[in-house]
Amino acid sequence: MYGVLALSMRIEMYPQDEVERMLQSLIDLQPNDLEGLLYTAATLVRFDADKIALSLYQEASRRSPVRPEPYVLGLKCAQKLKLIDETIWAACGVLTYDYANGYSSRHKLAENALLDLETSLRNTQQLQKLDTLVASRKEAIIKDLHIRLEWSGVGELDLEVKDPAGQICSFANITTTGGGILVHNGSGPNQKDCYEEYLSPQALSGVYNLTIKHVWGNITGKRATLTVIQHQGTEMESKTETVIILETPEVKREIELKSGRRTAPGEKPPEKISLITPQSIISKNPRLVRYEVNQEQVKWLRNMSQQQSNDPANGAVTAVGFTPVVSVTPEGVTISATALVSPDRRYVRLNIVPQFNNITDVFTFGFASFGN
Repeated sequence: MYGVLALSMRIEMYPQDEVERMLQSLIDLQPNDLEGLLYTAATLVRFDADKIALSLYQEASRRSPVRPEPYVLGLKCAQKLKLIDETIWAACGVLTYDYANGYSSRHKLAENALLDLETSLRNTQQLQKLDTLVASRKEAIIKDLHIRLEWSGVGELDLEVKDPAGQICSFANITTTGGGILVHNGSGPNQKDCYEEYLSPQALSGVYNLTIKHVWGNITGKRATLTVIQHQGTEMESKTETVIILETPEVKREIELKSGRRTAPGEKPPEKISLITPQSIISKNPRLVRYEVNQEQVKWLRNMSQQQSNDPANGAVTAVGFTPVVSVTPEGVTISATALVSPDRRYVRLNIVPQFNNITDVFTFGFASFGN
């Protein structure tokens, strides 16, 4: 209801602050959880209420700091509004917490946002903000433990990492409560794909047990390279490379990590993220497409109406009318049934009529009509 009303207000050229005031009523109607906040924020973005949407993304990140969705979506709003602190918060949040499927492209966008902001701050001599950006970015790219297993040949190796909490990170369990993430599970023969990579940006201190399994195929020289980087991005950074000889189907190694930043197991990082955007809202609710507003069409219709009204040759006064009609179209299977009882009450005859309805697509169109 509030969405349709806000849409009608936009059509009638109401001030943006009044439209946003109407949209804020959506906040009270949505579930007070992460998904509800993200859904409401996406709806607000659809109506260009980016400032309110950004505040909802920040509230969502406070409730669930390790979830990357609020940072990814909030970064777009912060860049659009050209807000310095909010852009730093969102971009660094992406670099810190987003290691779900396809994270590299989102990290690149966050890095570019920080680089653009850094250039702007240098040009405007905002040195305090610049120091904050540099310090935040340096903190965001720290990784307590980074393990990479590489090999060559037509075959596959699997890397399993058991953290101090007893959780095993592998292709069957990509993320763990100890903060571990298997960000890549590769296999031959393509050399670019012959590696396994494990990350724990904020790891537990203790002993990590590694198991390297020869799954199938021929590994060149029956050797692989194991690279371990501890406290990556800090002054304590250390890197070791070890050649693993695959004499048995399984090879085990131990790694001890000291001064890990995670003190106890927590929420598992997500394997995939679900970005609730205005486009995804429309795709999940095709009926909303009919209510989309094309502002260029609105302006054109208003201009045409004004020109016709001011032309004495027409002898008619015209106007543009908007009459939103909300209708309900059933979709799915419905069944109606009637019963007929025989006079001797021994039989009941049922007449069942099923109806199958399917909405394949919804199209929108606009038209202008002028007349006496």
